[in-house]
Amino acid sequence: MLNGLNYEVFVGLFLNVKRNLNRLAYTYALGASIATSDDVIDAGFFDAVCETEEEAADLRFETNAARMLVKARASQRR
Repeated sequence: MLNGLNYEVFVGLFLNVKRNLNRLAYTYALGASIATSDDVIDAGFFDAVCETEEEAADLRFETNAARMLVKARASQRR
C-alpha cells in the first residue's frame, strides 16, 4: 500500500492524470472563449457551474440578458 492506497486505486489515479489535465486545459479554453465572445452562453456551462437547475436557469437568464444588452448597445454605436 502506498499512503493507504492499494495498487488498483493507485494505477487508476495514475492513468487518469492526463485526462484530468486535459479537462483543466479545456476548462480554461472554454472560459477564455466565453470571455472574448459576445454570443449567448449555452445551458451546459451553467449546469456545470451551479448546484441546482433553478440557480443555473436564473444565472443563465441574467448573464445572457446582460450579454445581449451589451451587444445591442455596441451595434447601435456603429
